[in-house]
Amino acid sequence: MKREEYRKIAEVGENMWWFRALHRNLLNALAVFLPSLNGRLLDGGGGPGAFLRICGSTFETSAVIGLDMDRESLGVASQRSHGRVVRGSVNALPFKNDHFTAYISADVLYHQAAVPEEVISEAFRCLEPGGILVVSVPAYEWMYSCHDQRVDGARRYTRASLARIIQRSGFEIEYLTYWNTLLFGLMILRRKVLQFLDRGSDLRMMPYPLERLLNAIMIFEGVLLSVGMRLRLPVLPFGGSVMAIARRPLGNVT
Repeated sequence: MKREEYRKIAEVGENMWWFRALHRNLLNALAVFLPSLNGRLLDGGGGPGAFLRICGSTFETSAVIGLDMDRESLGVASQRSHGRVVRGSVNALPFKNDHFTAYISADVLYHQAAVPEEVISEAFRCLEPGGILVVSVPAYEWMYSCHDQRVDGARRYTRASLARIIQRSGFEIEYLTYWNTLLFGLMILRRKVLQFLDRGSDLRMMPYPLERLLNAIMIFEGVLLSVGMRLRLPVLPFGGSVMAIARRPLGNVT
């Protein structure tokens, strides 16, 4: 990824409406599917550490660790979160077997440097039996645009294609859904219809009133998604991203 894009993520990763929605959804997934997190949590490929900081303040009794290959991002993550950060590849995790209770993978399987099958296999190896994997990735190959090129995005997913990769490594899917549904029409307009107006990425803050509006819409969507998680119903049938919550089966020790 271009250095400029890393720095944009560091600047907007806690305040931009899209990142705020992502972080709420990840926390909701953990709250529903792993309500008592007392072990270790890994934020794999978490970059500058916005979610790492949030996890550190949310799960005070857990060891929260961030991993990334980019030294500058790790430096920012360490200062921001005051948590432990490790330099390493999501394709070959530098941790022992059965080490984590939860693993967060947000927009990592999407990137050029990631080998999806290896990422998921390593997640399976490093999660303890009964541990939870939460994955979020961009949806639909036909939505590929200039934004993806700028941030080194290599692949986008459907629910079915994401489920296949996760299940091949031995995980059991607990919940699978699209999200960023209510604003998906605007996303199509921006990425596919009006993309000729701007060849850059979408990593930028909107004017304050628009940010507040977009965030309010995503808060409402997040409530719908949380209800769907608790009822195990896919209430959001399409959207700009796909989220999977998977569990390593009990009794399966590497």
